[in-house]
Amino acid sequence: MFRCKFSSDLFEELALLAEHHAEPELLDHLCLFDGRDSLLEWHDAFANIILLPCSVPEEIVSKFSKELGLEFEIV
Repeated sequence: MFRCKFSSDLFEELALLAEHHAEPELLDHLCLFDGRDSLLEWHDAFANIILLPCSVPEEIVSKFSKELGLEFEIV
């Protein structure tokens, strides 16, 4: 497991890698944290659901899912 600081540089580098590598070669699981608090968990990234904590307001989740062209449901 690798832990990386979330930054625009990180995602720019991932985007560059994605130009020449298949998605499974980039990462398998993506988890974002704010300190010890989970912000996002994406197991089997690119092929499975994204889990967000209930502390994220529904309005933000709705906007995020629309930006991705996806639907969401509260579970």
